[in-house]
Amino acid sequence: MYPKLVNHRKIVDHGHTMHLSRLGDGLVGFLGQVGFENVSTLHGDSIDTLSPSGKSFDGARTSTALVDESTIDMFYAKQEKEVDGANMWRYQEIWRQSSYARAPGAVVTEKITDGSAPFIFHDDGAYYLYFHRNVDGIHHIVVRTSGTLDELAWAKETILERREHTLSMPSVIRLRDTFWMTCEELVDGKWQTILLSSKSPQNSFRNTGIVLLQYPCAYQHVIDGKVVVTYSKKTKEGWELWAAESEE
Repeated sequence: MYPKLVNHRKIVDHGHTMHLSRLGDGLVGFLGQVGFENVSTLHGDSIDTLSPSGKSFDGARTSTALVDESTIDMFYAKQEKEVDGANMWRYQEIWRQSSYARAPGAVVTEKITDGSAPFIFHDDGAYYLYFHRNVDGIHHIVVRTSGTLDELAWAKETILERREHTLSMPSVIRLRDTFWMTCEELVDGKWQTILLSSKSPQNSFRNTGIVLLQYPCAYQHVIDGKVVVTYSKKTKEGWELWAAESEE
């Protein structure tokens, strides 16, 4: 069973998405902001003490990463072009960038595929890249699976979900023997985050019928044995980043 989320609170005044990873004894957050074509990093001892680190990466507002003591492997959606002269962008290419974790300088930057909202997941020796792709107005949730990060650039794809309405921002965690996926969904002009489950990270996920949040842009994490979910709320001042966590 998916745990109940409690302690909902704002963690960043201006932000759209945030993916969290362990770095040593602390946390590093990858913060995406509407209107900025890069992802900035924050560091802290906990999710409530994150502060800007002064380091940023080329990218967009949706980025996830695998982090260890030596490298950061970030997968991000790259802005393609401005739409009709408005302040709107299409994120239709997924790129990977490998960098030194504690020093600037890119090691690898390469295009992976066409798509948006990538989520990188590592489990039991395999790497899974989940993402959204719009094909002729049909929204797909797709996964690529490989034994190494490099092989994701040409790995076979599996379509997990198809919808005529907006379904995007896949995020996956494993709790015991069940894999849980969240996706943002736009229904009747309102955003929500739904919950799906599967016994395999690369097969079809079952819609549980649970609306986890009435907000979009959720990322799931397992940190110190707790499920931590970051998501965004839109206010009169703009987008805010919020977080919640599972009960003890």
